[in-house]
Amino acid sequence: MTDEYLIYGTASTGPKDDGNIVTTTLNAGGNLRTFKQAASQVNKIAVLDSGIFTAHEKKPIIYVYSYAKEGPVQKLFVPEKLSCISASHSGTYLAAGTPGGKLILWDLTSGVCLLYKDVHYGEITTIAFTHDDGMLFTGGNDSRIFGWRLIDLVRAQSRSDDLQPACTANQHKLAVTGLVCGLGNCNEARVYSVAADGTCMVWKASDLRLYSTYVLSGPASSISLDPAERAIYLGTDTGDILHVDLYHSTNSGSGLEYTGGLQRVVDAGSADFPQFIGHSGKVLSLDVSFDGTLLVSGGEDGLTLVWDIASHQMMKKIGPARTPVHYVKIQQKLPATKFFQLDSLKFNFDQSFERQHNSWSQLKPSTFTNFSISQIISSRFGEREYIPTSADFIIPSDFSGPLRHSANTRKPTRKSIPSTSNISQQQQQQQQQQQQEASIKEIEELKAQLDKMTGAYNQLWAKYSKPDSK
Repeated sequence: MTDEYLIYGTASTGPKDDGNIVTTTLNAGGNLRTFKQAASQVNKIAVLDSGIFTAHEKKPIIYVYSYAKEGPVQKLFVPEKLSCISASHSGTYLAAGTPGGKLILWDLTSGVCLLYKDVHYGEITTIAFTHDDGMLFTGGNDSRIFGWRLIDLVRAQSRSDDLQPACTANQHKLAVTGLVCGLGNCNEARVYSVAADGTCMVWKASDLRLYSTYVLSGPASSISLDPAERAIYLGTDTGDILHVDLYHSTNSGSGLEYTGGLQRVVDAGSADFPQFIGHSGKVLSLDVSFDGTLLVSGGEDGLTLVWDIASHQMMKKIGPARTPVHYVKIQQKLPATKFFQLDSLKFNFDQSFERQHNSWSQLKPSTFTNFSISQIISSRFGEREYIPTSADFIIPSDFSGPLRHSANTRKPTRKSIPSTSNISQQQQQQQQQQQQEASIKEIEELKAQLDKMTGAYNQLWAKYSKPDSK
C-alpha cells in the first residue's frame, strides 16, 4: 500500500498572516509543500481534488491554493467573515457559515450563490455533508443541529423565505463543536455530534432521531470516525482523546453487540474506554487513516501527533508549532497540480443560472424520495407566466455588487471576455422564448400524465364502489 499524505494547518501569531498549511507523508515524514499566508482556524479548511480552500480567520476572504504553488492562486472576497466552511464530496458545492448564523451555499462550477440566509441564532460552528451529498448538516452556538436536503438549498434561490430544515435536533445544551457523517446515503447514514456540554450524540441522518448519547468527563472539542464506523474518537478540552468502540462482545462471547442504541446513555468517561494521552491543551482536530490503524491529532499546544490505535501509543510527533494546530487531514492523494480557475463567488441573483445549469436535475435520485409529482412540478416551474427578478430577493445591506476575482486562467484579451452587452436584445428574447416554450411543453406533458392517472382512478372507483343503500 502506498503511503498516505497528512495535511495540517496552523493559525497566525498576530496581525501577520503567517499561518501555514503543510503537506507531508504520514509514515515516512518530510514536508512536501508548505502553503503560506493560510491564516485560518478550526473548521475553516476544505480540501478538494482541485485545490485547498481556507477561510481567513480575521478577514472576509477565502484563499484558494494549488499544489503547484506555495502562495494562494486566488482570493475570493465575501461580504462578511466566515466561521466555518465545508465542501461536498463531489466537489460541486461549497457551504459556509457566518458568526451571525447565516448559511451560504455556492456552486463551484459557476461561482453562483445558491443560498444566503439566516438559519441559526448565533455562530454556525460546523458543517458536514452526507457521503452521497443528499443532505447537509449545520451545528451552531445555539446548541441546535439542522439537517437540510441539498435539493431544497439548491432550489432556495427563488423561494428562500419558505426554506425550512428537513429535521432539527436540540438535545445538546451548549454549543455544537463538531459534526461528522457516517457511511451510506442520506436515508441510511448516521450523524455524530459533539458539544461543549460534554456529550457525543448519534443520530439517524434522515430525521435526526437520537440513537445514543455518550457522556464525557468534560467538554468535547473535536470528533473523528473510524472508516468502517467501528469506533469514534473524541478530543477534549483537557487534551485527552477518548476511544469509544461502537461494538463490544456479548456476555456469552458469541458475537458483537452495539454499544448504544434505543436512546441509551453511555458513560464514556469511565475507565472502560481507553484514552490517548499526549496533548497539554485542547484537541482541535482529529482524523483516522484509510485502514483505521492510525489516528492523527492537532492540538492547541501546537503539536501534531500520530497514534497507533491498537496500542494507544504515540508513534510520531510533529512540532511543536508556534501556534495551535487547528486542522489535520489524511489524504489518499494530494490535490491536483493543475488548477482550474474559479469564477467569482457571487451574492446577487443570476436569473440566467436557472436556465443554463438546471442544478436540481444533477442531484442523485435518492434525494427525491419524499417528493410527489405535484411538488416537483411546483418547485421546478412555479407559475407559468412568472419570471423572478432581483426585487424578489433580499440583498444584504452591505452588498456592493457582483464580486470579481483577481486572476484569470488564460488571461483573455478584452475582446474575448463574454459580456451581456455584446448580446443583442433580439437574441435574448429568442432564448427566453425558447426556454418558456420548452417549460410549457414539459408542464403540459406532466399534467397530461396526471390527468390520465386521475381518469384511471375514477374508473376504478366507479367500478368497485357500491352505491348507498336507501
